[in-house]
Amino acid sequence: MQMLSPLQRVLRAEYLLPPAARSASWARRLTGLYLDRPGSACYLVDTDAAQLVVTELVSNATRHARSDCRLRLCGGGGFLSIEVHDDDPAHPQARPATADDEGGRGLFLVDALSTDLTVLDDPGGGKTVRATLAAA
Repeated sequence: MQMLSPLQRVLRAEYLLPPAARSASWARRLTGLYLDRPGSACYLVDTDAAQLVVTELVSNATRHARSDCRLRLCGGGGFLSIEVHDDDPAHPQARPATADDEGGRGLFLVDALSTDLTVLDDPGGGKTVRATLAAA
């Protein structure tokens, strides 16, 4: 586990996104702005990988849960935690995709790009999918 020096800060951002297809593109842009800001505490995290993870998680939440979703970004010390919460208590299921399928690979991509992928049940209902990315 990487320890934070006293001068490093953990910065958080949280966004509420509607259950619409455009939410994934908004989440991707917001993540890019979060990572590219001056003095970013997680500047060593691959922005393209983070944006792909966010896109997949938000797309899954808006497509399958059909509810608002909350995107939370928390970074510092060479890591980025991406959390997407939705109101559906069902856990996402990775399913094998055939060569002809146009979808079904998102969770495999998220898992491959993340150092940790966890699904947390929310006592108030719904779930949070958390992916952690480490500095390259």
